[in-house]
Amino acid sequence: MSQENVEIAKRAVDAVNTRDLDGYDEFATPDFEWFPAMRGAVEGGHYRGRAGMETYLAEIGEVWESFRARYDEWHDLGDRLLALGR
Repeated sequence: MSQENVEIAKRAVDAVNTRDLDGYDEFATPDFEWFPAMRGAVEGGHYRGRAGMETYLAEIGEVWESFRARYDEWHDLGDRLLALGR
C-alpha cells in the first residue's frame, strides 16, 4: 500500500471522527465493512456500507458524549493497512 493510500485512510478516519458522512462516501464503497474492536470483543458483528456507518455513529452517539478514533501507528501490509491506536 502506498503512502498515498495511507493518507486516504487518514482522511477517511477524519471524516468519521467529524461525522462527515458525505466526506466518508468519498472513501468507502457500498460493500465496505467496518469491524470495530469494542463491538467485536463484546458482541461480534460489523457494519456495512454507508447505512452501516450511519448506524454505528448513531449507536456510539447514544453511549458516548464524545468519541474519536486516534491512530498513532500506520503499517503498510502490502494490500492492507493496519492502524493501531485508541
